Amino acid sequence: MPVVDGIEATRRLAGPTVDGPAVPKVLIVTTFNLDEYVYQALRAGASGFLLK
Repeated sequence: MPVVDGIEATRRLAGPTVDGPAVPKVLIVTTFNLDEYVYQALRAGASGFLLK
């Protein structure tokens, strides 16, 4: 993505600082097969992680 990566986008959409009744669920779909990326995504607020 041109401005932010998927982790930052997840943090902005569903992260721990987002408040309200309509916080969206975020599913990360990626080609990155790195454990650290999974951990970062889940810490950022992702509900799941799918390797394509």
